[in-house]
Order: sequence, then structure tokens, then C-alpha cells
Amino acid sequence: IAKPLNEFDLILKGYRHILSICDEINQRERRDSAEKMARDILLSDAYKKSFLSIDYYNHAVAEFDYAYAKTLIDSDADKAMEIALDVQKVFSSEQTEDMDRYCKTFDLIGDIYAYSEKPQKLKKAKSVYLKGIRECEHHGRSESLIRISIDYINLLLKMMRVCRDVYDYTSWEQQIDKEEKEVFEKARVSAERVENKKLMQILIQQHKDYLRNRQRMNKERRRGA
Repeated sequence: IAKPLNEFDLILKGYRHILSICDEINQRERRDSAEKMARDILLSDAYKKSFLSIDYYNHAVAEFDYAYAKTLIDSDADKAMEIALDVQKVFSSEQTEDMDRYCKTFDLIGDIYAYSEKPQKLKKAKSVYLKGIRECEHHGRSESLIRISIDYINLLLKMMRVCRDVYDYTSWEQQIDKEEKEVFEKARVSAERVENKKLMQILIQQHKDYLRNRQRMNKERRRGA
């Protein structure tokens, strides 16, 4: 319906949904086909001429690329990272400033690093998430702060398994436990403020899982002492 009417925004929104669905059901060929069809629209003269300025056009392309990068995390992390960093620059530029989407890019970039099993990549994910939380605080983006906090705590659970040689028990007790508690409290307050019960439940469960796994780490340490 939208194509004959040149309703470009509706068409691209549809393609973004298709990308997400294809990613969920692991249909990479269909995802790539949808990306190509959407890219043809993005690069068409008719679409470019529908914008008052190149800055608005760049913002629209970045919106699509953000959605596309999310689907590449488990298949082409390098490409996903390249796209995510470019998108972040667009959303934070003076010409196309979009602080809501800018804050969300920290979650995306953190997720790309966090998908790895390499300790150094996980350390980078941790730094990105923490910076994202600070940016969300600064720009008043409560829901993004909560979502990044949930991913941050989930990352710590993964790091307990992967990063034992990078972080010793003292590091967890003196640094990471303190960070986790601060992040949890900020996110909890934000969840109460926006009255998002679903995110609050997920956040609390992640926090409980973290504490339970930390207890397990301490038991292992005592057994090994």
C-alpha cells in the first residue's frame, strides 16, 4: 500500500520491522534481502529530495542503520560496530542532535562488545555501558538508563564466568560490587519514576542473580583458600 504512494517513512519502518523479525528467526538471507531493498530506497533520488536538508536525510539513514546494526551483532560484529559508531556520530552532531537515540547507541555498542567471549572485549563493553548510564543521567533518559543498567548487570554475570583471570576477587569486592550497587540504585529510582513495572521486574531479577553468583564466587574462594 505504501509503495505506490511513496510513503517512504512507512516503507522503511516496515523494513526495520522485517530486519528485526528475520534476526529473531535467524533468517539472514531474508534479512540481507530486506536491507538491500531498503538501501535502494535510502539511496534513491526521490527519497533524498523529500528532505529539506542533508542533515535530516542523514538522520533518517542513521535510524535505519541503527536497526540494521542490531541484527549484525551475532554474524558480523565488526560491521555492526562500524555502523554503530557512525550512527552515534550522526545522533550527537549539532545538526541532527537526537539525545534519545544517542543514548541508545551506548547500549548497542556495549551489546556488540558484550557478545564476545574475549575478556578485553567484555571490559570494553563494561566501560561503554557505564558511560552510557552517565550520558542517560545527564540527558534525562530514564528508560534508556534502565535498559543499559540491565545489560550492564547481565554483562557482569558473564564476566564472572569469562574474566576470572582478568579480575581477581579483590577487584570484585572493592570495585565491581560497588559499581553494580550504584548502577542498580540509579536504575531502580528511574524505573520508579517512569512507573515501568516490567523493566523494574527484570532489573530486580538481574540484581538478585548478580548477588547469588557473587555468593557462589565467595564460596569458591573459601574452598580454594
